Amino acid sequence: MERLINRDGNWTLAKYSYRDFEEKWAEAWRSGNAGGVESHPDGESRYVLDMFPYPSGETHMGHVRNYTIGDTLARYHRARGRQVLHPIGYDAFGLPAENAAMRSGISPADWTRANIERFNATYTRLGYSYDWDRVIVTADPSYYRWTQWIFLRMFERDVAYKKEARVNWCPVDKTVLANEQVVDGVCWRCGAVPEQRQLNQWFVKTTSYAQELLEGLDDLDAWPEALKAQQRNWIGRSEGLSLELALDAGPVESVSVYSTRPDTLHGATFVALAVEHPAAENLAAHAGRLEEYRALRKSSAAMSDIERTNATRVPSGLQLDVYATNPATGERLPVFVADYVIAAYGTGSVIGVPAHDERDFKFARLFGLAIRRVVAPVAGDADLPFEAPGIAIGSGDLDGMSTAEAKRVVTARAQVEGWGRGTVEFRLRDWLLSRQRYWGCPIPIVTCTKCGLVPVPDEQLPVLLPPRPDYDITGDAMSPLANLPEWVNVDCPSCGGPAERETDTMDTFIDSSWYFLRFPSATELSGPVDSDATNRWMPVDLYTGGIEHAVGHLIYSRFMTRFLRDVGLLDFDEPFVKVLNQGTITLDGRAMSKSSGHNVDPTKILEVYGADAIRVFILFIGPPDQDYDWPADQVAAVVGAHRFLDRLWQLGMAIREGVRAESASEVTLSRKFDKILAEVIRDYEALKFNTVVSSLMSLLKELRRWYADHGVTAALIDGYSRLLAALAPIAPFITHELAERLNLPPDTLDHIADVHTTEHQPENLTIVVQVDGRLADLLDVPWGTSEAEIREQALASEKTIRSLRGRTVDDIVWVPGRLVNLVTAAVP
Repeated sequence: MERLINRDGNWTLAKYSYRDFEEKWAEAWRSGNAGGVESHPDGESRYVLDMFPYPSGETHMGHVRNYTIGDTLARYHRARGRQVLHPIGYDAFGLPAENAAMRSGISPADWTRANIERFNATYTRLGYSYDWDRVIVTADPSYYRWTQWIFLRMFERDVAYKKEARVNWCPVDKTVLANEQVVDGVCWRCGAVPEQRQLNQWFVKTTSYAQELLEGLDDLDAWPEALKAQQRNWIGRSEGLSLELALDAGPVESVSVYSTRPDTLHGATFVALAVEHPAAENLAAHAGRLEEYRALRKSSAAMSDIERTNATRVPSGLQLDVYATNPATGERLPVFVADYVIAAYGTGSVIGVPAHDERDFKFARLFGLAIRRVVAPVAGDADLPFEAPGIAIGSGDLDGMSTAEAKRVVTARAQVEGWGRGTVEFRLRDWLLSRQRYWGCPIPIVTCTKCGLVPVPDEQLPVLLPPRPDYDITGDAMSPLANLPEWVNVDCPSCGGPAERETDTMDTFIDSSWYFLRFPSATELSGPVDSDATNRWMPVDLYTGGIEHAVGHLIYSRFMTRFLRDVGLLDFDEPFVKVLNQGTITLDGRAMSKSSGHNVDPTKILEVYGADAIRVFILFIGPPDQDYDWPADQVAAVVGAHRFLDRLWQLGMAIREGVRAESASEVTLSRKFDKILAEVIRDYEALKFNTVVSSLMSLLKELRRWYADHGVTAALIDGYSRLLAALAPIAPFITHELAERLNLPPDTLDHIADVHTTEHQPENLTIVVQVDGRLADLLDVPWGTSEAEIREQALASEKTIRSLRGRTVDDIVWVPGRLVNLVTAAVP
């Protein structure tokens, strides 16, 4: 069937060459903005969005998978008659552009602009049907003007604030990192081990929304469970008991501790303070161990919080010359400074229960402290430390209680007796916003010697990032902008006196925390959003991107949506109805790296096989949330998808050149199509694109078989047209070209109609044949066989002929789908 018969009866090979038409369609869609949509649409709508890219040097295959998924779904929804918002933008600020600019001697703005043009060309070439009138670039002043406006609203409400804090400092990128940007103990961007520094920094009070962010996860039914689990763990809600422990000596009367396991207080054998605890240095001086304390603090500063709290690490500490009283037992407990205790969590101090906490256990072993078991497993025995819930032992009147019951009893007793109170704590920390880099959104605050921190008035926004000079501006200052005095020194907006601009820039995650809200009104001039348009389109129906953004971008986005809701701009809580975490594409089992050349270059495959082949292949490799290891022969991997498209093309050319024929059983083909296309629609809705492709391959196989047996029939043309429409969201170039060459109606590819299958009906029907009301025969015919065909078969039946006994049929009574009654002429 590779060679097809033309109208002259000659065998010919219909060649498929994407070069003949893909560029034509790409330019037509781009110039006509085929993906454009109204800001205030009527009727059913969908907002389909992919996490926008950072415009680095090249598009990689991970981009292609992500954006092909989104574009396919956007095209599908349009074909289902829905209004679809499917935009694209660029997360354009950030370190790679700044570092590349320093290496190459060009400005970050020029470097970023050139990359965006390259990305746009590739996305156009791949046929992505974006609304090109809504492109957002976060480094454009028309966008970051509103990022600054949002910051000022946070500042007004004390949600944005500045304070001295111990922060993660990347020695390579020379900037601070938020806790979310320290991954496995290293910088998420460059892999360097962060240092700890005490700096005056800007923060955003994400903790004020911690409980709401946690509770909101319960309503996100279409989010992956693994993603929600990561957010729950990162928010880290815990209920415990806050205690005030009296000290027996020294310059400090008491310290506060927080315990998540008040049921274990009878097992406490020490108290530990964080090295940054406000009382630690004074207590160390009182004990005559100030130098040892400073050495411990210095070694702690070299570690991130994650490293310090790692349960597999052997902790370090220093005993102080004071004791605290355990209010639950009256016992005196030695007080230490310990590097595994984190100042920012709880009260910055803990009451150590080594039998039931691994870090306490290691610390107690290090200093030879008592280890007292006060919780036993419900059944059997367990080694120490035993951290699971169980049954209280060695705890006085708590003995025999479950962990949950004992916690309730101790908390209630502490509150009644006045030595403790029930407290809720969160692992989530406030968002560290300051960055000591040039290429970021300027913070719209000035510092006045008289007025202090003063916001830049709204009418003076945006505070423009100055052009980066040709010379190096890193200097000795923490922030490069501090070395541009002509930009830094300004008049105070409040009193007119001398003031200085804030020289840190904002973390780029603030740019991406609200960009999806801007797309419905991307050119709005009066505010960050047109509330009517945004509330009409939002929340996003499908948001596609990697799970690595679970505790960074996706938490920040949920926070920002709630904040802008409270400002009065939005009427919804959650930004994304459904999140799809697409699988990772690796090469030979290893993560791809553009810098090392270990990468699949989409442009090479585009050159050999074209855009449709890449799109078909990338969706056919498996469910979109599963990883895929690209084979070593990168280009040849796509040959199967190309072969499918080639066969589709050949059949289309055969239909164009063929002579119409008639078939007596066309309903059989139509019925098979109905059944498979119904499955295709269900799989599109369920994002099972690999099975959509598989089903469409099956349909093509049926059509090719039909053509070989029957030639070009009405059923073949109808089936082929429906196949093109169903395939168009995945392979738009070839389907549009074939529809044009076959002179199909202009809207053929614009609609994928509902298919009403009849699965309850058998493949064949039994038709009763009667002669003058008496049973003559039973006919087994395919469902949908026409009345004329059934009449013909009834008259030709041997049993019917015998029953007629030579009489003439005067009339035929037809009961659709059930019965044929042959009425004979009356005998004179």
